[in-house]
Amino acid sequence: MRATLARAVELTRPEHVVFAGMPLPDATRLLASVVRLFGTPQLKEASAALVDDPDVQRVHDEMVKAALSVKIRTRLEQTLATTSLFVLDVRHHLAACERTADRAALLVDGDPKTIAELAAARGAKLHHLIGAVAQPGWLALRARLGLGVR
Repeated sequence: MRATLARAVELTRPEHVVFAGMPLPDATRLLASVVRLFGTPQLKEASAALVDDPDVQRVHDEMVKAALSVKIRTRLEQTLATTSLFVLDVRHHLAACERTADRAALLVDGDPKTIAELAAARGAKLHHLIGAVAQPGWLALRARLGLGVR
């Protein structure tokens, strides 16, 4: 239960919450909208590869634009101004969100078997978990959180 809750908390962080649990086609459409609306000309041009149906995408773009405040739009423009084309790799971003949630769950729960089973159920490899535990500060961080070693 602690592992599931830790994953959920991590996935609600602002950098993950938008894409957390979203199916790949929906995440791709959302990313395409954001890039088409607020990206650099190079990003906008490259995002064309993400669009299956231009008419559907155009309607989605307008829904996204209407849902965002001017402050958020400005922030997105600033962020995308310094972003590479790598931002268009939706699969990578979704997988990174899941890996981060796995590491948070392992940090808080500390039961490697449970976390490994959760990751394996998604078809994920376990390298990110092994790498996290191997970090020099891992045990110290668990101790600082009052979790100790199991």
